[in-house]
Amino acid sequence: MKMIVRHKGRFNIQVMVNDKYKKMWKEDRGSENVWTEAILDIPAEWITTERTRINILTMEKAEYFPAHYWFYQR
Repeated sequence: MKMIVRHKGRFNIQVMVNDKYKKMWKEDRGSENVWTEAILDIPAEWITTERTRINILTMEKAEYFPAHYWFYQR
């Protein structure tokens, strides 16, 4: 599965999938003034049910400013 976020600035977050699997996602490119899109690969073996639960936790005090997310898988 691909998780895409449109954001401003840099971020460091933890993505938790189905309350079981964790993945750190750090994005160093980007600017506070420009929208950027970043892509995270979520391993297929983490998608074990018809519905997938995604939790996001910010890891730094810096502001995380996402506009929206979208997901796709083949």
